[in-house]
Amino acid sequence: MTEFIDSEEVLCGKYTELFELFGRSKNVVFFTGAGISTAANIPDFRGDKGLDKAPINIAQMGASERDLDSKMPTFGHRAISVLLERDSRFKFLATSNHDGLHQKSGTPWEKSANIFGTATLKNVLLVGPSTPGR
Repeated sequence: MTEFIDSEEVLCGKYTELFELFGRSKNVVFFTGAGISTAANIPDFRGDKGLDKAPINIAQMGASERDLDSKMPTFGHRAISVLLERDSRFKFLATSNHDGLHQKSGTPWEKSANIFGTATLKNVLLVGPSTPGR
């Protein structure tokens, strides 16, 4: 699947239609998938370089997940974050991505759901004060 790029005229028409929909809406929820992160050089699942074309082993996957720390949010991630912050019509974001770029762009955890988890979230074990003999 090759990335599709619209002409400026077609794109302007799509923007107009989207803004009209937003204008008539009281509650907007975003749902994003891998396509929003391809501009950050994170491959999608079914694209030309997708994981379904060249499956990787678990060691390679671990190495690629470490690379996520250096990836930066795209304009799409940032636009959603700003809309969620500044306009009460925009309520929530659900994403199938686990790259953490929505949170890196400023999207608050309480306004988002990472359906498959987040590779960048570190688990922290909280323990109480140590007790001698324990």
